[in-house]
Amino acid sequence: MPRHQMRRRAAALALAVTTIIMMSSRMTPTGLQAATSASTLRPRPDLRVAGFGRPLLARTHQVRPGVASMGHPPPRHVGVQAERDDKEWINFQESKTFEDQPSLESVLPALDAGSTVDVIVVGAGPAGLALAGELGRRGVTVGLVGPDVPFTNNYGVWADEFEELGLGHTLEAVYQDALVLVSEERGMEPVGRRYGRVGRKELRDELLARCAANGNVRFLDGMVETVEAKDGSLQTIATSEGVSLHANLVVMSTGHNRELLEYEKGDAPLWQTAYGIEIEIPDGEHPWEVDKAVFMDLSPPEAEEEEAGKAWADVPSFLYVLPSPGRVFVEETCLVSKTQLPFDELKRRLYRRLERMGLSVEGRKIVEEEASWIPLGGTLPKAPQPVLGFGAAAGLVHPASGYSIVHSLGLAGPTAEAIVQGLADQPAGRHADPAWSVLWGAESRRKMAFYQFGSELIASLPTENLQEFMRVFYALPPVLWEGFLSHRLPSPMLIPFALTTFVLGNNDLRMDLLRQLFSPAGLKMFQAATYSPPAEAAEAATEATPHSDTVEGASPSSSSQSPSSSLTRAGMTVMRRSAPLQEPLDVVFRRGQMARLSRMGGGGGSGG
Repeated sequence: MPRHQMRRRAAALALAVTTIIMMSSRMTPTGLQAATSASTLRPRPDLRVAGFGRPLLARTHQVRPGVASMGHPPPRHVGVQAERDDKEWINFQESKTFEDQPSLESVLPALDAGSTVDVIVVGAGPAGLALAGELGRRGVTVGLVGPDVPFTNNYGVWADEFEELGLGHTLEAVYQDALVLVSEERGMEPVGRRYGRVGRKELRDELLARCAANGNVRFLDGMVETVEAKDGSLQTIATSEGVSLHANLVVMSTGHNRELLEYEKGDAPLWQTAYGIEIEIPDGEHPWEVDKAVFMDLSPPEAEEEEAGKAWADVPSFLYVLPSPGRVFVEETCLVSKTQLPFDELKRRLYRRLERMGLSVEGRKIVEEEASWIPLGGTLPKAPQPVLGFGAAAGLVHPASGYSIVHSLGLAGPTAEAIVQGLADQPAGRHADPAWSVLWGAESRRKMAFYQFGSELIASLPTENLQEFMRVFYALPPVLWEGFLSHRLPSPMLIPFALTTFVLGNNDLRMDLLRQLFSPAGLKMFQAATYSPPAEAAEAATEATPHSDTVEGASPSSSSQSPSSSLTRAGMTVMRRSAPLQEPLDVVFRRGQMARLSRMGGGGGSGG
């Protein structure tokens, strides 16, 4: 029997297994519809350009002069000494200003110093604004606290998912299909799904309008330095400007900043990085169709002989493209890596790739330059704990794709409902418990462990095996690959997902899957399959460390906690940004980069 017929029959068999498992799991009609609808896909647009989808670095509206670019084209060979600290790139991205996005202070009423509200939401990104708006709509008084800054990231999403959220009007471009190239022999192939570019201004305006609709959301421009929670009492925050505020519940929606939440102990995250530019170029001078997005082009950025021996040669990356009339956004992305691939290296690869394609950036206007940084996986927040997390701070980033914005926006309503329930039914200090159950119940943990398993697998694959994995991934029935990306695939369906991938893959991929199954990530997946929430929510908050053993301001480590920054004894929790419980993630990734480069002895070799 021909090989392609065998694969088709195997896929049909896997689908039959899927149906049986779904029926045996007694899924509700709502859950069944969410799992089987081919139009249901919730990618995490926080992932810039990942193979599965994520936020993209795209069009800039009005950028302050001098902010849109970090410099000129990189040298052809970037050595260890030539690479800048990636913190420079992250600061560059975060410091952008956009004149078309109004200040929060000009839209929302002011939150006065010393105020007491029902809920304080710390962080005014997409997740924070969405949650604040949903709480305000339910009659909850909200204090929104954070720096008054615009949305600087661009997001790419599946169009049907944003439309389902009622946000279709915030898409500034919709592509009729998304294309993938897993090998140059196969060429570009459509995935059969519309893709959208989110307008930063349009999304922010919509979320702000929801916050302002009923007058229940007030705003304070400031950086939170301390969070204090006592059993039976209000929670209190203090800003770097010395302002104190009080609430029944504090919610941290601070993105990848983890200083003011408590996390489980465990491994460091994996990393996704992307470097992109949007350039002005006539439509006839580039090879891409204006109505189609290039989701993933896994062809090598440069010839094999040119790549050999370079410091990061063993870490794959791919091209992501969003064309528009007279412009094109191109981005080089590392989907998942155990050591963060530097932005300077991604920039070098992008320019070399364009050069190989016969496209020169020289002499063309660069509209915007972007650097995307997304920690993937790692440890989850301790749940429950008195302070609630939301968005990326709560671990809602898909560890195999980097998506988080659609997932977070979709959870804003259910989380707000759970907060209302907690405020009404739970004693002080336990108001967050119902919301933590919504975010990280047993089902969510099972799925996250499977996604983490996939992330570890992808990070271990060389380019050839990654191409095979992506070929198989997009050959899966849409119910499986779309559900995987959307975070909606019920845990019983993860079994047929894995089985079908194993059947359709070649022998090398099958061996990779088996090796990963018996790795620590595989063990965690099996442990999560039997996870059950603790009987008492207070158990997670009573693990105290003697305060007398702590030196104020001591440096935290990945293996120990700093009791001066979080005290859980006697029903009291205090967290300080100046002495976090865990290392800041930018410190973690830089240490990993330097350790890898040190092993390479200055730029040669392949590293691990």
